Amino acid sequence: ATFLQAVNALFFSLRFKVGRFLMPIHLVGLNKIGKGAHFSAPIMKRAWKDLMKILITGGTGSLGKTVTRLLKDNHTICIFSRNESRQAEFPYDTEKAVGDVRDFDRIDYVMKRFRPDWVFHFASNKRIPEMEWYPDEAVKTNILGSQNLCRAADKHNIERCIFTSTDKACQPVN
Repeated sequence: ATFLQAVNALFFSLRFKVGRFLMPIHLVGLNKIGKGAHFSAPIMKRAWKDLMKILITGGTGSLGKTVTRLLKDNHTICIFSRNESRQAEFPYDTEKAVGDVRDFDRIDYVMKRFRPDWVFHFASNKRIPEMEWYPDEAVKTNILGSQNLCRAADKHNIERCIFTSTDKACQPVN
């Protein structure tokens, strides 16, 4: 599939869910990354009140760790990442699942086993200069991987799927 076909397939398959299901991270009010980070938006009030099961893709990255730190005391967290080394060194007590968003069957299995209420989707190829040399790999992870995740979330009736495009697209700080 070409890049344009992949983008069209993603948005066509998700168009009826935007707002109810798929939300960009800025709408939930994540303020700052790292120390001092907190949620400010009303959508997160439920997250603070009720115990939920939350699946975080790309959970071993900087944004995934920050969100895990903010939510770990009140919720059950499962980190989904292809980096088993970083999972082994992960500083918080969470459930862990090794896998790649490119693999629909693996995501489907993890959602069936863990049964999350919400999904935070942070898995991506982030560094634009490197991905310009391998655009097919960026499409596989960032577009088709996101589509896999959303298909699995829809199949398992996940209440909310929150995503971010990347925190490192241009002029990364780390």
